[in-house]
Amino acid sequence: MTTMVRRSFQLYIQANADFAREIERAGETARDTIGRLKATGDRNKRRLLIDRFLKSSDAKLYYLFRAVVRCNLLHRFPPGRVASEAETLDLFSGEIEHAGFYQKPATTLQSARVITIFGPRKKARQNMVRAVLEAVHQPRPDQYTINGGVPEALKALVRDFNDGYFFATERDIRRFYQHIRREGLANILRPLPKRVVDSVVWDGRSDDWADTDDLSTAVSADGLLPLRGLPQGSACSPIAAEMVVASLLAGLNDDVRVRAYADNVIILGRTENEVLAASEQLANLANAHSAGPLRLKDNDTVFDLRKQTFALLGYEGSFLASGDPPRLDWQPRDYKLSAIETIVTNPHTSRRELIDAIKWCQAARYAYPLWEGGRIWCAEVQCALHARIAYSLPSNLARYQSCRIIFNYWKENLEVPRELQLLLPEAANEVEVAGRQAVLDIMTPWVQNLYPNQILSRTSRLGLPSNDP
Repeated sequence: MTTMVRRSFQLYIQANADFAREIERAGETARDTIGRLKATGDRNKRRLLIDRFLKSSDAKLYYLFRAVVRCNLLHRFPPGRVASEAETLDLFSGEIEHAGFYQKPATTLQSARVITIFGPRKKARQNMVRAVLEAVHQPRPDQYTINGGVPEALKALVRDFNDGYFFATERDIRRFYQHIRREGLANILRPLPKRVVDSVVWDGRSDDWADTDDLSTAVSADGLLPLRGLPQGSACSPIAAEMVVASLLAGLNDDVRVRAYADNVIILGRTENEVLAASEQLANLANAHSAGPLRLKDNDTVFDLRKQTFALLGYEGSFLASGDPPRLDWQPRDYKLSAIETIVTNPHTSRRELIDAIKWCQAARYAYPLWEGGRIWCAEVQCALHARIAYSLPSNLARYQSCRIIFNYWKENLEVPRELQLLLPEAANEVEVAGRQAVLDIMTPWVQNLYPNQILSRTSRLGLPSNDP
């Protein structure tokens, strides 16, 4: 799909060279205005530049074209339509473009959730607002949502640990986006005009103050229930939420350190009492927040990072006192790893679950860069997952691709067991018993070509002939 989109873009640019040059010129003008906005600290000049940017025909043209590309809609937007649509963009009033929604069902690895699909007009407006907020917002040094992400937050936590901050707790806000209120948000997002906050950031959602979780992004039999709070999936929501959290953290005492990612806040102290006191203070500040009340999830657990296994920001950590040097070690939360291992061994696992687990393993190497053993774990598990897929296929020809993937993982990761059959899970039924033997038979010639003395357990040589290891 990515290759097709790139090809479509290249063909579009080649066919509309003059328009492409106009887009590039408009982009340079828009970036110049944002650069000037970022460089100035004068309040009046900031307001002038923000107003100029949000009303700029060049910025609207540039950001709308980018949104059309991101939505893969170039075939519906010739240059004339892009230009005419850009002329009608108005960030100071509502936008009637329809937003789509679909509910992604729960899987073994992820809970059910509602995905919002915005069209190019709304995407363009959101990205223009995001550019403004990023230009005027100076992230706190202890916030990492747009400043390095979870890995940088945990690296900072390691520095805190080395400085003697051994006690920690993680507090996160319950249904954070849904509980943000419009009036308080507009004050926090200044100097962004309130009308822009209402029409783009808030996007016409409910500001119902009833304390009920049903007013969220849930789906009923008749369609969506009333939506409130920041829209999840909007390009400008993360930076707006970051600014809300920044205002919340500003009220904490200085005797503790914090490391925040999105609405998750790690509090670190030299003593357990320091952490407990700061945790209670954070809960009180959240409840009284101008864009709230915001409610923290119940959690009074304080970890001693030197002695306990702990869960922070999606990782499970532990202190390796016997390491060389002694250090904090990180891996994904155990329930995620257990879910993958269950998918491997469960006799009723569906092909869809196997494929989803493979995708998780492929992404985990990059999503969890602090996981030292992740590369080998993911390699071994992917071998097992591909094997389960191959077991149930109807023929050796159909199994060939999966076998090649397993073999390449095994060949390229010298740390995995050289006994290849150890990477293959046990068969779940009679069909898989035959399939498991067939997988071994297919790969036997490949293995022996590399390692002549390596004998796989097999009863026959039914594999496809091949001399290429």
